[in-house]
Amino acid sequence: MLWKKTLAGGLAGLLLTVGAAGAVFAADAEGTTSGGTSKAGHWTERLAKLEQKAAAEGMTVDQWIQAKISGRAQKDEKLQAAAAKKGVTVDELKSQRADVKAKAEAQGLTVKEYLKQQKEAKLAEKKAQMEAKLQKKLAEIQQKWADRQAAKQTPKQP
Repeated sequence: MLWKKTLAGGLAGLLLTVGAAGAVFAADAEGTTSGGTSKAGHWTERLAKLEQKAAAEGMTVDQWIQAKISGRAQKDEKLQAAAAKKGVTVDELKSQRADVKAKAEAQGLTVKEYLKQQKEAKLAEKKAQMEAKLQKKLAEIQQKWADRQAAKQTPKQP
């Protein structure tokens, strides 16, 4: 009779242990133990968002992801080409662009407006330099003309 009580007590303990362990894993799957959504719930929500974005562009999720990856690759290629054209590294180019963005924001302009303003300022400076050079050249020509006219007016000595 003792062995029956021991067996019954052991089985009851085993059932309580398995039941408690099962309850812990079930609670984890639902996300109640971590206080937030479970990993499965997180990925389900993320997949739903991706499906919405893909559907908005008329693609499947796989096509949308491939388009984003190829778009990022094209952007990286353009960035590398621009850096090579300027003779700087990609990181230096990004730093330059960040500086331009900061300066534009400091003036309350968009980057496009800031760059347009800078281009116009450079053109105005170049125009002023060209006009100064033109005035100098014009003064030289007028002086030469005046010297020639004066030479014609003086009588030659035989």
